[in-house]
Amino acid sequence: MSMRSIIVFTLALLLSLPLSASELHVEKAYVPEAPPVAPVMAGYLDLVNPTSSPITITGVQSPMFEQVEIHSMSMKDSMMHMEQLKQLTIPAHGKVSLDPGGYHLMLIKPKKAFHSGDMIGITLLLANGEKISLKLPVKDQHTQDHSHH
Repeated sequence: MSMRSIIVFTLALLLSLPLSASELHVEKAYVPEAPPVAPVMAGYLDLVNPTSSPITITGVQSPMFEQVEIHSMSMKDSMMHMEQLKQLTIPAHGKVSLDPGGYHLMLIKPKKAFHSGDMIGITLLLANGEKISLKLPVKDQHTQDHSHH
């Protein structure tokens, strides 16, 4: 290995360290409480990217669910159309909201019943190899505060 490739390799390693993982800000994250028998739950959050480069999420994992997928919802010919996204890019200095009726996380086959007040741990996998661990609180939809502060 030449000195130059060692330097490039070392830089690549340094760049992949999770120093910048905190740059993706997550706001208003929650999972609506679902009936204990529900085969899927939904996760909602705002992803804010304050950096000058786009950040791409290539996958989501949770030990508490068999599978987690990112879905988009859109109206096509007056039908609600849902589609799984292979990745989701948050533009530089931009924000992507995962809200009811739009993008959202599909939490598939929970391994236990979740109740209001529980925390669901998920990990966002980024295109650059970083992982961001999050905790999403489970909220009872009936008592949720919908006012924005």
